[in-house]
Amino acid sequence: MSTPSTHQGWNITEEQREIYRQRSKASSRAKKQALNGEGQKPIHPINIPNLNPEKLMPQMPKNRWRTLSLFSGGGGLDLGSDRAGFTHISSYDILAEASNTLRNLRPDWQIFSGEKGDVISVISYQLSVSLLWRNCVNSTSY
Repeated sequence: MSTPSTHQGWNITEEQREIYRQRSKASSRAKKQALNGEGQKPIHPINIPNLNPEKLMPQMPKNRWRTLSLFSGGGGLDLGSDRAGFTHISSYDILAEASNTLRNLRPDWQIFSGEKGDVISVISYQLSVSLLWRNCVNSTSY
């Protein structure tokens, strides 16, 4: 027995759908050209940010707090916590590309990605080990 889908398609005409298809294709071609350095020159100067994270958020002294990051993505919050003086324990994200970004910035950190970064399976495994350990300890303490 399958569950009914909650997906609802767009209620547009075939003419509107074709206009969208053409825009999408043109956008893809323009992006490909831009990535290859082809096409029109920008009409405005390209903004190159001049932000220095060390000036925006100076490194605070280490404190007693530790962080475990779940759903880390590229690690923005992890890096902010590090700058705030927290000790990094580990980061988890199911997307390998996101974890690779953080790994490039902090190669000495413990970062889990892909199957090992799947928070749900990691938590359920650790919870089952913890419960097993508690049951063993409790049963031997009589």
